[in-house]
Amino acid sequence: EDTVTWLYTCQYGADVGADFSNKSAEITGIVFAENYGTLAPEFGKDVKEYKYTVAEDINSIAMEVKLDNYASVVTVKVDGNQVKYRPNKAIAVTSSSLVEISTALEYMDAANNNQITVYTDNVKIQLAPPNKAPSVVTGAPASIPATAGEEISVDLSGLFTDPDGDTLTYTVKIPALNFEQTVEGDVFKGTIPAAGKYDTVITATD
Repeated sequence: EDTVTWLYTCQYGADVGADFSNKSAEITGIVFAENYGTLAPEFGKDVKEYKYTVAEDINSIAMEVKLDNYASVVTVKVDGNQVKYRPNKAIAVTSSSLVEISTALEYMDAANNNQITVYTDNVKIQLAPPNKAPSVVTGAPASIPATAGEEISVDLSGLFTDPDGDTLTYTVKIPALNFEQTVEGDVFKGTIPAAGKYDTVITATD
C-alpha cells in the first residue's frame, strides 16, 4: 500500500531534500533495513562495486538509498531485471544476485536556453553466500613415498576439494627439515636429503 504525501517548498525543493537547483544525482549511502551480512568494502561515495556476504538461504532484502538530492529518480535492478524500489520494502533476491542501483536527475538550465542535462550515479552490489573452506578428499593418501636425493612431484589438487570451486593456494611444511614453501600452481616439487620418515603438513586455502 502506497501513501502520497504533499510537501510544499519555498526554496526550489532544497528545504525538503529535493533541490531542483542541485545538479547532483549522487548516491551517498545504502542503509539496509536489517543486518543481512557483511558489505565489503565499507560504503564510500567513490566506491561503485561491493560484495555483500549473506546467508545462503536469503530470499529478500530491504534497503534505503541515501541521496545527495532527492529530486533524483532511483532505479533498482536485480539480475538485470528492474524491480519496484520503495525505501525499506522487501526486494526478492538470492544469495548470488547482482543488485544494481542507479539514479538520474534531469536538470533544466535556464541560463542555457532551458537545455536539459541528465546527471547520473550507480552502484553495484554482488550478493554472495559465506565462503566454504576446502577439505581433504576422501581417500587421500596418508603418506607419499620418496627416494632420498631424487626429486619428487606431487599434484596437490588431487588431495583437496573446494565446495565453492575457488582456486586453492597450497603451503607445504616439513618441520624436521625446517622447510616451508608456498606452492606456485598445483604441483609441489622437492628433494628429500636423506632417508627417513618426515611428518609433512600440507595446507590448502581459498
